[in-house]
Amino acid sequence: DTVHLFPNGHTGLAVPGSTINPRFPIPEMPTDIQIMQLRSLGLDPEDFQGRVVEVRRAIQLQKRAIGRSRGMDYSAFNDDQLSDVWQYNIFPNSILSFTPEHCWLLRPRPHPTDASKCLFDKISLEMYADPKLAESAEEIRGPGHRQTRKTSAYLPDDYQRPKRDIFHYDAVIKGEKTMTDTIDQDVELLSGVQRGMQSSGFNQVYLNEDEMRVQHFHNRMNELIN
Repeated sequence: DTVHLFPNGHTGLAVPGSTINPRFPIPEMPTDIQIMQLRSLGLDPEDFQGRVVEVRRAIQLQKRAIGRSRGMDYSAFNDDQLSDVWQYNIFPNSILSFTPEHCWLLRPRPHPTDASKCLFDKISLEMYADPKLAESAEEIRGPGHRQTRKTSAYLPDDYQRPKRDIFHYDAVIKGEKTMTDTIDQDVELLSGVQRGMQSSGFNQVYLNEDEMRVQHFHNRMNELIN
């Protein structure tokens, strides 16, 4: 991952997408998310048997090759931006996480009475194809589209915004609601983290180099409070 630290507590992060974690055994076949992306681009996942590490580059090249014909103009993006997930944390409590095909706006807000809880807003924005460019109605799907509500590559004439959905943390834990796989996994860890921080044996946080964005945030917060 590539980390950026900006003045005034803001941070950025680029996470390689359309790939696998090299710290774990490399699978023989592409993952479910890779298969979804490959098929949406007209590529056969079977062609990448034993070549999973090549999927990311193949997706970059294929998006570049067929993007305009699918109504998606990628000319302003570099190759890494075509496959990776980019995130910017805007101090103090706004997060933009995006690919060329989608954007999440995440915003944790303080709970009015309980400092150990928060209200968490998630707004999902999705890019529809430009019918003036498109020669095909097939949709290009990015990593943020696994739980998409889109029913067409084009914005329907009768489109209506989805109704706002409000639910409790427990609904995600029980599998009744989802905020996408990535966020659901983070949510599952929260209660354990809080229990650890409330333990009588906990008196200090030790952050490794992967958590420099957390340290950068708290450095700025301490500057403002002090």
